[in-house]
Amino acid sequence: ITQESSMPAEIFRTETGPAARLFPGSPAPTATSYDEIPYDSQAVADTHPDHMAAIAALFGIESPDPAHCRVLELGCARGDNVMAMATTLPGASFLGVDGSARQIAEGEKRRKGAGLDNVKLLAADFALVPEDIGEFDYVVCHGVYSWVPPETGNLLLRLCRRHLAPGGIAYVSYNTYPGWHRKEMLREMMLFHVRSLTRTSERIEQARGILQFLTRFAAEEGGTHRAVFEVLARELAGTGDSYFFHEYLEENNCPIYFTEFAERTAAADLQYVGAAGAMPWDNNLSKEVADALGQLENRIVREQYLDYLCNRTFRRSLLSRAGVPRTESPDAGAVRALFASANAWPARPEPDVTSDAPEEFVTQTGKRITTNRPLMKGALAALARRAPGFLSFEELWKEARLLAGEGEPGASTEDLPPILLRCCLSGFLRLSRRPPSFSLRPPERPRAAALARIQAAEDARVTTLLHENVKLDDLDRFVLTHCDGTRDRGDLVLLLVSAVEREEFSLTDSGGFPVRELERRRAFGGDAVEASLERLAGMALLME
Repeated sequence: ITQESSMPAEIFRTETGPAARLFPGSPAPTATSYDEIPYDSQAVADTHPDHMAAIAALFGIESPDPAHCRVLELGCARGDNVMAMATTLPGASFLGVDGSARQIAEGEKRRKGAGLDNVKLLAADFALVPEDIGEFDYVVCHGVYSWVPPETGNLLLRLCRRHLAPGGIAYVSYNTYPGWHRKEMLREMMLFHVRSLTRTSERIEQARGILQFLTRFAAEEGGTHRAVFEVLARELAGTGDSYFFHEYLEENNCPIYFTEFAERTAAADLQYVGAAGAMPWDNNLSKEVADALGQLENRIVREQYLDYLCNRTFRRSLLSRAGVPRTESPDAGAVRALFASANAWPARPEPDVTSDAPEEFVTQTGKRITTNRPLMKGALAALARRAPGFLSFEELWKEARLLAGEGEPGASTEDLPPILLRCCLSGFLRLSRRPPSFSLRPPERPRAAALARIQAAEDARVTTLLHENVKLDDLDRFVLTHCDGTRDRGDLVLLLVSAVEREEFSLTDSGGFPVRELERRRAFGGDAVEASLERLAGMALLME
């Protein structure tokens, strides 16, 4: 079976060959699978200490200052996540641990190239992590807990507790039921299908092929059975082999119910603080659903029922030491001490902010929120105008009131915190305890972080100073790699024109025709460089 298979006859063939064995019995991937197919190493926004500190503050926990914190990441892969953190927090220190020697070696090469002396990377089995590494203010365990046997997962929780400083915050992500039941069904079918295949590339190809086969020919059964495979096929269509293999073909993938996870954290002397990331569905319930869930005995049980209702497949949870005082629900008043940045923009170029007419705001991922409150419209519009910069509560209040005018005359500063909290929990703005530093306008000699320049030279995906991943086109990659703080715009234009002469780029005029004359190339190159620098600044990729 292959991705191109279109008829059953092409699947159940009997000839020998790498893609012909439908009824095999092979051992599961070995412990070196992460050496063979390295896990996709990248920044994870919700794991940044500043983000975790801001969310912890909403629950009444004053965690250590991110600027001078110690961070441990268990399962760091190549280390891109901690290295990106270290870029924005030069006064903090970071330790990344991973069992893949290959990934650690690759990360160490990148770390040295970026000059990140506040990062250390360690290749070690989790069971052999030295006790004397000390305590850490923030502990991160992303993409590991569900992908190891349950006993190793429990060990990871004990490691979090052993090395978590008082007042510190741990982050753990994991696959959850009930949503993973349907994915688990597909995973079991894939594993059965590739059971006699040993070559990883072959296993991936065949697993993708059986999904295509199920999508086309599974019984409809009232529109449910085949529909499950169709949904999963759409989800997996754009995923790379690394994610696909480690999610569906690894030896271990152990989803868990949220209540069971909470029990395991309690057994490790930890406690659940709250969700690490935005959960829009949970925070926009109808009154009927909210009233029904309000009758349940505690927050853990309520969140389990929320998982039932939305068929949740994945969670990111923040934990603290057991007994650390914290509120059961986020406190809107805590927003006053934080900074806010836009994560949504007006759907219309000129939104009506002053009246009670409804206006829609949209995130880059397509999530939408509609409001007719002038104060809320003013706050979101003010943040969008200053994006990607941050505003303090006082600054945002002044700008929101200025934009809203007399549209909401009775509004006071007490009205703004609940608005900001709901928008944050729903993913329409981000909160920060200590905003990152970056340039909103391209400086005379633009400078990008060394890590971002290394990433741009190797790949189209780079990490911004907001700890987010963005994909750059070839021109922006070229410009970014040369933004080392020593070159001005003229230097960048000359580099670009030279690259055009080497046929690495093509400059075209308004009619789409190539620009061949040198002077015209310089003029067009100047415009291209200026536009590129504006884009890079808008993505928070240029340093002050």
